[in-house]
Amino acid sequence: MKRKERAHLKEDPFQHFISTVLQWISHNRRKLVASAVVIASVLVVLAAVTLVRSHSYTRENKRLSEALEIRNNDNLTVEEKIERLSQLKAGRGLSAAAQLFLAGLYMEQGRVQDALDMMDDISSSHLDLINDQKTLLEAQILSASGQERQALDLFNQLLADNDTEVAKDYVLLLMARTQYKARQLDMARQTIERLLEEYPLTAFTGQAKELQSEISMQ
Repeated sequence: MKRKERAHLKEDPFQHFISTVLQWISHNRRKLVASAVVIASVLVVLAAVTLVRSHSYTRENKRLSEALEIRNNDNLTVEEKIERLSQLKAGRGLSAAAQLFLAGLYMEQGRVQDALDMMDDISSSHLDLINDQKTLLEAQILSASGQERQALDLFNQLLADNDTEVAKDYVLLLMARTQYKARQLDMARQTIERLLEEYPLTAFTGQAKELQSEISMQ
């Protein structure tokens, strides 16, 4: 594996995901509070259902918080993070992120097959936010394992989804890298041009232009 490819494995695949999750929690917490006021004047049965859902929501938040704490703890080695995340019981809501973090750590270590196996074990979530991040991470892992065609299919799937929760400028950058890796130089060049044209203020301008320069020297 080339040095640049190894470096890309160590990049944080969740750089946009965590901030998006926090925004989602903030938005839906307001919804829950508003619902509680309305419930006070309706049937007890509906109130009970809401309480159950609220409890589940709180439990998911707690598990997500634990997963984030483990993942971002600089005092833990990657192996220790993997061990602790493996012990968390993830649900199908926000806490499913723990399994994504685990797959991401395998990828960071270069344990691509373990990462792919982990992705196969992750059930579909009832949150699009989690499902979209799973698709993005799976595409990155497939690209790292040499399965560029399958990875590109997933990138295109995310780009075609108008409601996707992932940052499309980041998807385009990853797509261009995968096309370059697959020696689809013209396609990679077009993808970078699209990225810079559609997202002129993207934080990935430097990385996109660096890749553009590499392609021009081929």
